[in-house]
Amino acid sequence: MQDLIERARTGDAAAMEQLLATVAPSIQRFGARMCRNDTDAEDVLQDALLTIANHLGEFEGRASFSSWAFALTRSACSRKRRGLRNRPLESIEEAEEKHEERPSPEQQAQDRELAQALNSALDGLPDEYREVILLRNVEALTAPETADSLGISVPQSKVAFIAPG
Repeated sequence: MQDLIERARTGDAAAMEQLLATVAPSIQRFGARMCRNDTDAEDVLQDALLTIANHLGEFEGRASFSSWAFALTRSACSRKRRGLRNRPLESIEEAEEKHEERPSPEQQAQDRELAQALNSALDGLPDEYREVILLRNVEALTAPETADSLGISVPQSKVAFIAPG
């Protein structure tokens, strides 16, 4: 990954394209979960990828590249949320169903029940706790990577992960 980053920094367009293609799926998932709306998540994805491309020279390597990318995505989500405060949100379940192949009706019913329970639990959390859970559980970032992405300490990310509130 480091070689790809360095090549992209020197103006290698193919390396930049490959780098962005590598991080795009994770950014898309995180954006969809945070925005709860496919259209907004797509805007966040584009914003985050553009920011990564335009500011790659500022990446110092003190944190992992994925932590840096998620921090930029989080900022894009925050900007999007500030602009959409009064707009109804689409549920995570609705966003996911549009992108998945259809399983059996029984499996769909089970999945829907589980998704509703998870959505209710996640929706009941403040954004800062939901971000920690999504980064740790969905994106599989480590506690230090999560802390770097969110601009908090590792102990804070662990406390938020274990016992919100």
